[in-house]
Amino acid sequence: MTANQTHTPEKQKEPGFIERSINELEDHFERGEHREHTGYERPGIEEAEKIEPTKLGAEGFRHLVEEHDQDKEEQREKQREAAAKRRKERVEELEEQHVDNGRWQELMRRAFEAAKAGETEFELLRFPSQLCSDSGRAINISEKGWPETLRGEARELHDRWKEDLKPQGFRLTAKILDFPDGFPGDAGLFLSWGG
Repeated sequence: MTANQTHTPEKQKEPGFIERSINELEDHFERGEHREHTGYERPGIEEAEKIEPTKLGAEGFRHLVEEHDQDKEEQREKQREAAAKRRKERVEELEEQHVDNGRWQELMRRAFEAAKAGETEFELLRFPSQLCSDSGRAINISEKGWPETLRGEARELHDRWKEDLKPQGFRLTAKILDFPDGFPGDAGLFLSWGG
């Protein structure tokens, strides 16, 4: 070695992409980062194709399944919260809404068109069961006094039917239309004229 030459240490061989990726995944799970707000960030398609899945081991696979299930549950919870918010807003809107003559005439026109099309009933209103004072329990079991539980626009439609249409032979029924998470969801008021 001459005086002008400097000794450079031998460059260490860097780990390959697969080894780095597996090490990063193992560190990721050990630190618990996969449980943070955004969920576990899985490698992109190109990176994932370069990883040897079996080197993750069964534990790594189980973590992936857990993350998938957690992501699905978080999505379901967000959907439930959004639906509950929409129902609450709809209830507030219907509590304040009134059935004026123009609205009533429009509903009667649409019921007339339904009869012309061969239908024997017409949905006057679909509303969250929370609009009822008992959250739809009486409607669900067809309890005799179910109209007393109606509020807001639903109650006004019932009263209009009783005054204007019941004497002419029209019937009014109420039904629970869906059961999200096993509880009454939306209810419907139906005007009918079938034999």
